[in-house]
Amino acid sequence: MTHLDLDALRAHVTIANVLAAAGIDAPNRGRRLACPLHGGSNQSSMVIDEQRYRCWSCGKHGDVIDLASELHGLAFRDAVAHVARLGGLDVETLPRIDRAVVDRRVTVGRRRRTLPRWRD
Repeated sequence: MTHLDLDALRAHVTIANVLAAAGIDAPNRGRRLACPLHGGSNQSSMVIDEQRYRCWSCGKHGDVIDLASELHGLAFRDAVAHVARLGGLDVETLPRIDRAVVDRRVTVGRRRRTLPRWRD
């Protein structure tokens, strides 16, 4: 059984792409903006980089797929398709990976959870 290689999708589309598609201006300098998820007015509550975001006020965090899901109220599968369209890709053309690779990545990811996940 094969699965979509979501890491390839995440590497292709940035947080700024998802924000721009939603009509939200991503900061040109710095990495802080008002959180569009909870509608805050604090201009430094959300921190973004190329692939991750975190709001220090509402506590939401994640990657491009999570952000698309939160912004548009999409289920995971629909968020993946939305992010793929933003990157000019079709979900059917995304690379596929074997189940063993998925299991290995999940196991490695669980080991990494003991380390800090966010770097400023």
